Amino acid sequence: MFKKRVLRSSVLMLTVVVVWLIGGCSKDCPTCPNDKPVAHYKGWFYYTEGRADIFADLYKIDMETDSIVDSINHEDPEMWPLGMDVSADGRFLAISYSDALITRATTRIFDAQSLTLIRELSGAWAPFFDTDRNLMLGVRSGMAGFYISFLRLPAFEEVRVENVGNFLPKLVDVRRHLLYGDARDHGWTHEYPHGLYTYDYVNLKLEFVQPVHPNGDTLWFSSGCLNRDGSILYFRAEYSSAPIWGTTSLIAYDLTRRQTLWMYPNMSQVGGTALSPDEKEVWMTDQGPPGAINNSGTIYVLDAVTGAYLQGMSMYGYSWNPLVGLSGGDIIFSPTGEKAYVNGGHASDRWPGSILVVDTRQKKITKILTPDLERVPKVLRIGPKT
Repeated sequence: MFKKRVLRSSVLMLTVVVVWLIGGCSKDCPTCPNDKPVAHYKGWFYYTEGRADIFADLYKIDMETDSIVDSINHEDPEMWPLGMDVSADGRFLAISYSDALITRATTRIFDAQSLTLIRELSGAWAPFFDTDRNLMLGVRSGMAGFYISFLRLPAFEEVRVENVGNFLPKLVDVRRHLLYGDARDHGWTHEYPHGLYTYDYVNLKLEFVQPVHPNGDTLWFSSGCLNRDGSILYFRAEYSSAPIWGTTSLIAYDLTRRQTLWMYPNMSQVGGTALSPDEKEVWMTDQGPPGAINNSGTIYVLDAVTGAYLQGMSMYGYSWNPLVGLSGGDIIFSPTGEKAYVNGGHASDRWPGSILVVDTRQKKITKILTPDLERVPKVLRIGPKT
């Protein structure tokens, strides 16, 4: 009888312990058996640098290991990389080059997997790939403003050229065949006022969207990103009546209702803006106005619906001077959402830096891709492995 009681008690204790272990697990418990391992995106991360006379122009990173596997360097040290894009099918990588005075310019097309040169095009073209329509759009400047060249893939044959005045595209929405940008002052006659524009490159239609600040100011588009259905644009904007350069905000704008949803003030229209793949967070960097001694040195995380500040990640401690934070530029998320890449040295008048790899769940910088802090990273892109 005594043995039976001991056995029954032991079984009861074991059952309680098992129930406690199972019931005590939560999503915050790193050792829970239900925790899914992080599935790293199987693709390539590409970024260009602005020091072509010393370093490679472009680096190719294996996103599963965050290790550099290849690079491209223009043979002429005076030719610096400008624009860059990767086709969604992983076939093509386009990089435009120019000297400092833009007197010599070229655009090179590479195999995005092997980085083998496929062909070279005359002129510096800001490239935008639309593989759904077998197109590459090349934006270039000329005597009468900006031009968009339509090149048919895979031969890259020019099929038409459209003059769009002083409209400068910065963002492409392939699903809805729209380019987003601002009307820039480059000494040409102002055919269009400053503000947000869309250009339908299938129907060849330019439209002035004209979002406004609650005080009536027009908001000038600098850079931004869209949600998946193309209804909300998150963009950096300078106010039309700003008393000094640098009166700017990050704007969430409903394109369907033509309504500003929220505004988050910052110091500079130049910086990164990215929407997380689950569309719950907007990440932002803020460099401050040119010539300022300090910048924020912070990666901001905002609520995508309300614009509320959630938290920040410091970019201090990643240079030899602990009192100087890296200058934040472009941000790009992996398609699977487990990490983000942040440009830590975008501005020319800021401290040089490198690309920071961020764990999006822990909100923690985990790696510097190239720790030699004499670098000035520029354009970031992601493409699949094929």
